[in-house]
Amino acid sequence: MFFTLTFFLQGASADRSQTVEVSFVLDGDTVILQGGERVRLIGINAPEKEYEERPAQPYALEALLALRELVQDEPTVLVKGRQNADSYGRTLGYLESADGIDFQQALVARGYAFVVAFPPDIDRAEQYLDAERTARAERLGVWNVKEFQPVDLDLGQTLESGFGLFRGKVLSVGRSRKNVRLEFGSDLVATIRHSDWKSYWNQDPDSLEGKTIELRGWLRKAGEINNARYYLRLRHPYMMQIVQ
Repeated sequence: MFFTLTFFLQGASADRSQTVEVSFVLDGDTVILQGGERVRLIGINAPEKEYEERPAQPYALEALLALRELVQDEPTVLVKGRQNADSYGRTLGYLESADGIDFQQALVARGYAFVVAFPPDIDRAEQYLDAERTARAERLGVWNVKEFQPVDLDLGQTLESGFGLFRGKVLSVGRSRKNVRLEFGSDLVATIRHSDWKSYWNQDPDSLEGKTIELRGWLRKAGEINNARYYLRLRHPYMMQIVQ
């Protein structure tokens, strides 16, 4: 099996790049550097390892081992994100080989991670999505597992908190003071901040009414707000796709 990987020369990101040594790979999207700094890889989300009472998701181990294999060849380059850290205090960055092979894209190409997009760190999202489309078409890794198939919102499938893919028809488009709301005939409402919509979407929100879309992200409890038990916040159009 051959994968086409994009090479990223240091160029505009040179001021954010440094050679590092990875001392431990926590999972398919998080590593610990020598010295203890934790780095969350930008642009991907790998299957979850076993946590408390939750069993490991399919391909969690494969993703971890693949990332470990990628970083074991010295040296490894860390390119820090435009946003320095996430809400957990982890450094946000890309990992590459010294000659510019992107490790995140390698994981996506093998079907070991999903693409996610959170502005302002979306510079490589299009390349990652290209790799994901190929892996999905070839049913590699996560794309060949029933657990990761999009939840059909129109059928009222059971929802659970956490990351997932979802598909359904937008029955109505609402607006609140802060958000555009995409309402489905289910327990889920998708929200987009007005500021994000203005910055990244190039269409009228109402044009989505009646469209079937696939979206991805982290479901969170909504506290029965707007008659929805869960909400999913979208930050960028890369996190959704019009199906029909």
